[in-house]
Amino acid sequence: MIHRFIAGNIQSSSFFLLVLLLVGCIAPAFAQTVQFDQDATPTIIFGDGNDNGAFTTDRRKDIEIAIRGKLRFNDSGLPENTFNSNGDGSYSFDAIVAPTQTSPTPEWAFDWSVNSDYTDSAGRNLDELVYEIGLDGDPGVGTDFLVFDPITPSNEAPFFDHAIGNNTTGNGDGTVATDGTSYQTLLADNNVAQNSWRYDFFNGDGTALENFDPTVNGRYAVYIQAMDPTTNEVLARSYIQILAGDAPKPATVYVDADFAGANLGDTVQFTMPGGGTVEAEFGVDAFAELQNAVDAVEENGTVLMGSDITEDLVKVDKAITLDGNGFTLSSTSDNFGVSIQSLDATIENLIVDGAGTFGIHQSPGSDNLVIRGTTVQNGGGSGFAMNCSNNILLQNISAFDNGGNGVSITNCTDVVIDGITTSGNQFTTFSAGIGIFSSETTCPPEGTDGVEITDSANISEPVPVYTQVS
Repeated sequence: MIHRFIAGNIQSSSFFLLVLLLVGCIAPAFAQTVQFDQDATPTIIFGDGNDNGAFTTDRRKDIEIAIRGKLRFNDSGLPENTFNSNGDGSYSFDAIVAPTQTSPTPEWAFDWSVNSDYTDSAGRNLDELVYEIGLDGDPGVGTDFLVFDPITPSNEAPFFDHAIGNNTTGNGDGTVATDGTSYQTLLADNNVAQNSWRYDFFNGDGTALENFDPTVNGRYAVYIQAMDPTTNEVLARSYIQILAGDAPKPATVYVDADFAGANLGDTVQFTMPGGGTVEAEFGVDAFAELQNAVDAVEENGTVLMGSDITEDLVKVDKAITLDGNGFTLSSTSDNFGVSIQSLDATIENLIVDGAGTFGIHQSPGSDNLVIRGTTVQNGGGSGFAMNCSNNILLQNISAFDNGGNGVSITNCTDVVIDGITTSGNQFTTFSAGIGIFSSETTCPPEGTDGVEITDSANISEPVPVYTQVS
């Protein structure tokens, strides 16, 4: 949802609402142009002692839009050049009322910079474009934006207290307008506007930020875009996320290689396996890389694949369901294709191809693993390597042409293999569909016990089941 406002005399200390329109929003689609941890051009021209850097930037058509999170109040209540960038357009802060301040003042602010001609080649000043800022008031995974033009003056908002300058303006040397006339002159003569804002500046009644509480764990999106004043075409757009405290994560995350051209905050369409599409937000609940999707999803959530993926080692280090939907992970890893490093993980409907060693490797202590409807092929070691864990279900799995057993089980208890097909799996000395091992060196305690193989086994290797005792 977007709350769009026309506001009167918007300044960094007050926000008076005049008109509210509820409108729908379709996020623009771009080729990927956003960069992380960048400097703003020319430098930081507002305030005193503010360092450059850590900005999430979009630079297109000679326009630069830059935004970053910032620690506005440290433990002593003073500003710091601390930005807590995570290197992906997100910035992490504590979910607290700022020291020495009262609620709803958070410890964080966001700095922004708009440069309408950062290359100094377009001859375009600030008044030749229109702008839009969105401030997300929903602390959850969803968004609820307060939207307004943060630069263009109007009868209701004749001027803002931005620092304004050009590409030669020095650190802290921006000019701040004192009235509408001086503000319009500055916009007509310059190409850089900057400011540092906080959410508590904009929490008036009826706004998306009305109920903002800095002590709530939250995920807040902020975007700024520059547009053609005639067509409203988005020419450049930057988008960040402020992660306050233990920020919520999405329950379902979508991954598709076709998302690789998207920018953080873009709306993408994911085709569901049963038909139909869902909208997702790139960098929040949609990714082009499988590991990023696994990292982003909440505990006990689900990652859904919508295409084949080529990727290095994928680590599953929390209790999630990874549903491949029949697509292939073509592994470029010299080691494992998928490494299970958590209790209660589920892998289903996935094909793992070409891992350097084991296709799917279970780390010791990763109990209650379920793998179903999954194939591992063309790996350098055993297809499935189960190690030192309890209560494992392997259901309707396949292993083809791996450099080891189809399945290797070492020092595990209570393993059920319910439906298995193997062929072409070959160690240097023997070929086995299933290898059961007991080792005193791999991981204690030594011994594999309670392995059950149902009748639905189709094993083509010369040795269907190999058992080794140390």
